[in-house]
This record gives sequence, structure tokens and C-alpha cells, in this order.
Amino acid sequence: MGDFDRPFLGSVAVAAGAVTTRQLRVDCTRLFRDVYVCKGVTVDALVRAHAAAIWAGNDGILAGLSAAAIHGALWIDPNAPAEVFRTGSRRPPPRTIVHGDALEPDEFGLYAGRLASTPARTAYDLGRRLPLDSDHRRSVPSDRTPARRNHSGRRASPWHPWDRLVACGNRTRRRRSGITAGNANATTTRPCRTT
Repeated sequence: MGDFDRPFLGSVAVAAGAVTTRQLRVDCTRLFRDVYVCKGVTVDALVRAHAAAIWAGNDGILAGLSAAAIHGALWIDPNAPAEVFRTGSRRPPPRTIVHGDALEPDEFGLYAGRLASTPARTAYDLGRRLPLDSDHRRSVPSDRTPARRNHSGRRASPWHPWDRLVACGNRTRRRRSGITAGNANATTTRPCRTT
């Protein structure tokens, strides 16, 4: 059947004669409409991100956890939905989240052959959209300036007053709840340097 260890468009593979429609049904797993992967391939966050990029086509940019997978993050749940910024049809297939945010030209680029948000924008989106007690928030990028400059006034910004606690090692539920409740002066037990 050929070497299909990455997601591919089923219609293109059938038109090229690489597979038959029966082989698509029997030997492949459908991830999105017309996007398949061979049954022996483990579908993790990276494979799902590549499949989402193929599904989204030219008007899609990988976002959130999918962009983090493209950037090499290894801590992503393989069952997490794919995330895409898309300007066209915003009706996602199952296990896909489509965001309609407008991106600045310096907030996305070509990474691993796919359009994806930059590491700084990815961290910004993860910080904004993931729950406060999520383990994914522990990753704080070293270069946060572009996203901070472009989106510093947005609601639920990751550079909120609790940002200095995210950069510190020991974060307790009480400190986070104090800051969330409006006590912007909550501090850690030991000084922590943030940039």
C-alpha cells in the first residue's frame, strides 16, 4: 500500500493510484474528512496536528496544543483535540477546536512544514485558554515580548498579576486563589525573579 506513516488526503492518494477506496476503508483510520493515516500509526498530538493542518488547508494555522506539538512539546495528551486558527468555515469536525482570533504577521510562521503560531503566541494562547491549575501552564517561554506587546490588555492574559507565581517553583492553591480573588499583592515565600 505504500509508505503512509503521516496523515494524507485520501482523495489525492486514490487519484494518484497509491491506494484504493477499499484500502482507505479497511487499512486506514479517518482522522478528519478526507484525511487518513494508516492503522499501524500511533495517533499522538503531533500526528493529529499534521492532520488538522491538512484538513484546514490554506486558510488554517495551527494553534494552542497543536502548535505546541509542532514546536516539539512532549507533554501533550494524545487525546487532546486539535486546535486551529481558521478564517474560512468555522464548523470544526469532531475533536477539533477552531479559533477565530486575528493573528499579526509576526505571530505565525512555517514550522515543520506547517503554518503554526510562534512559540510566544502559542504560550500566550495556552496561558489564556487552559485552566489555572493545568500542568501545561508550567511552560513559560523565554521570549514573551511580542505576545505581551500585542495583547497585554486582553482578558485572561497569561501576564496577569499571577504571572510572577507561574515562574516560581512552589505554587500553592492558596496563593493562586488569593490572586484570583483580587489580592494582587499575594507573594511567594521566597523571592522569585521574573523578566
